[in-house]
Amino acid sequence: MEPTYYNRILIVGSDAEAAGAVLLADAAKNHGLIPLFRLTTDPDVVDRINDSQFVVYRINPTTYKNFVKILSRVNQLKADKLRGVLDAFDKNTTATILIGGGIATPMSWSIGHDDVIEDFPVVIKIANSNQGKGVALLHSTEDFAAYSREFPDEKIFLVQEYIKESGASDKRIFVSGDRVVGAMRRTSTSDDFRANLHLGGTADAYDPTEQEKAMAIKASQLFRLDFSGVDIIDSHRGPLVLEVNSSPGFAIGEVIGIDVAAEVIKDLIK
Repeated sequence: MEPTYYNRILIVGSDAEAAGAVLLADAAKNHGLIPLFRLTTDPDVVDRINDSQFVVYRINPTTYKNFVKILSRVNQLKADKLRGVLDAFDKNTTATILIGGGIATPMSWSIGHDDVIEDFPVVIKIANSNQGKGVALLHSTEDFAAYSREFPDEKIFLVQEYIKESGASDKRIFVSGDRVVGAMRRTSTSDDFRANLHLGGTADAYDPTEQEKAMAIKASQLFRLDFSGVDIIDSHRGPLVLEVNSSPGFAIGEVIGIDVAAEVIKDLIK
């Protein structure tokens, strides 16, 4: 079968052998699509994006700037989707869009290297990162100074209130289209307040409440994402959305017993 606009799915990322890209490609084949992979630096990547009906962007800190360049060159339909992926990957933009969309989040604000943090503890994050990297819990002005020195090339940081009652635990809600595919609760196994699996956290299947499902779906749709991983924590004010991951990993499938990549493909082509 020859690849055409209608039967091809293009995966754009940094590694064709990455677990997420492989799972998506296999699921696509099982649903009658022809998967094609392109690096963000490939000369024909823009042409392939424009002439593929289905496109999945696998973004990470290394490819972020390349995707920004691609954004200005793709057609309007593809640009709208890619802009949502980029907005969700930038933590400062994410916070602005979530708050503007009426989603409950921790109190959040942006600061530069020379700004002053008046109340501690706070959580601080670099703008473009994943897997918990560049995220720290600050207890003092000295902590902020040390953190600032660690990331001299960062211009703007995101600061959020520290939600102590979350107990170093969060929920990852996997959204595909307008539905929740599944969820897991992640818990830190050390003194680290971050619960990311890449940092050694543990995970168990979780049955999200109707409120959490609605929050996750709305958060994902604010960024026009085909699928996402929405991170939610508990607080005295109720559930709060921490982040919207526009390139979520599929390890959640092993925890909840669902082939989430297959669910993503099914929703893309329906």
